[in-house]
Amino acid sequence: MKRVLLAAVAASFLAAPAIAASSDSTTITLDGSVADTCLIGTAATSSLTNVTPTTETDLDITALADAGTALIQDAAATVTFANSYCNYAHSFGFQAANGALAYDSSVTVTPSSGTFLQQVGYTATLDWSELASPLSISSTNDTSASASGSAVNDTTTATGAFRGDLVFTVDLDETTSASIPLLSGGYSETFTLSLGATL
Repeated sequence: MKRVLLAAVAASFLAAPAIAASSDSTTITLDGSVADTCLIGTAATSSLTNVTPTTETDLDITALADAGTALIQDAAATVTFANSYCNYAHSFGFQAANGALAYDSSVTVTPSSGTFLQQVGYTATLDWSELASPLSISSTNDTSASASGSAVNDTTTATGAFRGDLVFTVDLDETTSASIPLLSGGYSETFTLSLGATL
């Protein structure tokens, strides 16, 4: 008899219906983050004067000097990096390794008499799609024997994210000391363009 009563009591507890609220809610949160990112877009050359690109960023001056007189000739080029961007407030700028087209010091010809140009000057600009005034580095032709030069840079800061064309231009100085011939040999300059990082 006791066993029957206990079983009946246990069955009554198991059969009791659950008590539910009249309404309920919960929250799902979806989070993500994006890192500071800058991208210099694909390069395209234009406005070429006496310049032949071997690649879009490797520019060869076709004839730095006149073949008959060794006097400097004009050369200019524009390289546009389309759809470049930084998704945060960032610095941008560029650096010139020598501050001029420097004479190749490994094969330096030392003049025994007279004056010859040993550095070729230029004006180079970097325009961040009119976000700010174009940055500029410039130099003039020079007869100095210390033709290796030194790094020169120009940088500034954008106050917000920006996307647009990054435009680099360079134009040789064909007027300063235009009547002085260039020494025979190679001349070169390397420009480094930067978005986001400080040069």
